[in-house]
Amino acid sequence: MFNKDLIKVGLIGCGTIALVAHLPALRNMKGAKLAALADTDEGRLMKASSRFGVKNVHSDYRRILEDKEIDAVVVVTPTDLHASIAIDALGAGKHLYIEKPLATSLDDARLVVDKWNSGKLKAMIGFNFRFSSLYQSLKQLIHEGVIGKVLLVRSAFAFKLSSDIDSSSWKLNRDKGGGVLFDQASHHIDIFRYIFRCEFEQVLAKVRSVKSEDDCANVFFQTNMGFSINSFFSKCSVDDEHIEIYGEEGKLKVDRLHSTSVEVDLDVRKHTKRFKRIRYLLRSLKSWRLIRD
Repeated sequence: MFNKDLIKVGLIGCGTIALVAHLPALRNMKGAKLAALADTDEGRLMKASSRFGVKNVHSDYRRILEDKEIDAVVVVTPTDLHASIAIDALGAGKHLYIEKPLATSLDDARLVVDKWNSGKLKAMIGFNFRFSSLYQSLKQLIHEGVIGKVLLVRSAFAFKLSSDIDSSSWKLNRDKGGGVLFDQASHHIDIFRYIFRCEFEQVLAKVRSVKSEDDCANVFFQTNMGFSINSFFSKCSVDDEHIEIYGEEGKLKVDRLHSTSVEVDLDVRKHTKRFKRIRYLLRSLKSWRLIRD
């Protein structure tokens, strides 16, 4: 189905993140055409339609799935709707990009994966941090062994929700997919597995409700590679998004809000010794050449 010059895409869910991220990306993407929109909220639907020039709009996402001209769909709805829409989309023969997390329960997530595995369609969860140049560089440095054996990882992903957010918003309701574990922790969990190629043997979490439901969490992960990860996630604290990795020979840090590159802090003593050894070898080589000549 993708052996064609233009892929027609339908977007389901026209909320804030779709307006500022997904819709602009789709509009500017070569080889793709934003062909249809769906949202149950008429105001959001009309706003997206007007801003991005899409006339094919629906209040029921199933109309997009019934459209034979649509090749793929992007699902940007509240999290509790992800699984059912994904299963419907795959069942309708549409390739799928679905925002994270995949579902609000493990059982529902397995249903989606089983549905995808039963066919030959392309599907992807929106773990876009993997494509950040910072995290790509971090992964490369780790696997080059720049800091030696990893001993400990610390991370934080925090911000403060706007005070004018609607009290009925799904982001404030755990059952609908709100809370930091679904919204923010899922990104870091994916990045940990992606960068280190690790799995988790044990996970402990202390979750609190400070300003809204499950909006603050401290999480401990024990990996199958020997090191542990300590993470802080919050929707009611200062803006912060960083990962620190401690190794036997140094430390790496990525601050996604402030860094333009990976911060590298190596063991000065060990690397000074290495430098002296290299300098000695170079001097020896120079002397040998003089003698030879």
